[in-house]
Amino acid sequence: MGAVRWRDYCGISAGELEKVLGDVLAEMKIDKLISRVTATSAEKLMLGSSPEITAVKVLLEEAVTIKIVPVVGDPMMRIVSRFFNEQGLIRRAAIVDISPLTASNRRVIAKIMERVFRKLDQKPWQFTDLKFRLAVLLRLKIKRNWSRLLSDS
Repeated sequence: MGAVRWRDYCGISAGELEKVLGDVLAEMKIDKLISRVTATSAEKLMLGSSPEITAVKVLLEEAVTIKIVPVVGDPMMRIVSRFFNEQGLIRRAAIVDISPLTASNRRVIAKIMERVFRKLDQKPWQFTDLKFRLAVLLRLKIKRNWSRLLSDS
């Protein structure tokens, strides 16, 4: 397997995920660099992300970057939420973006993410927000992707 970019939704807020990921890396004695990077225009438009997102560079033999992108809602959802005077309809969701994911680092990254979700006592494909709970096919795809990644731990 060559280097790939792995990216999918998870049912945890970006803030919670950032904190627990940092704790797990410290427990595993894995060096990291945490920085704020500019969100892409697509992330800002389609997900309602803030202008800056968190990037955690995991310092293994080959550095791996884990970006955590908060998900607020798609453009239509944000318009509807303004109409009803809501702050945002999605409160507990983020996108996890791992790059590069290679055959040599996949097992370590899987172990890190498995520990993160064990500490949170939640599967990454479990969502509390209604939009995700109603999107059955999307949830099945998310579960399949996370199951494949975590099965390497």
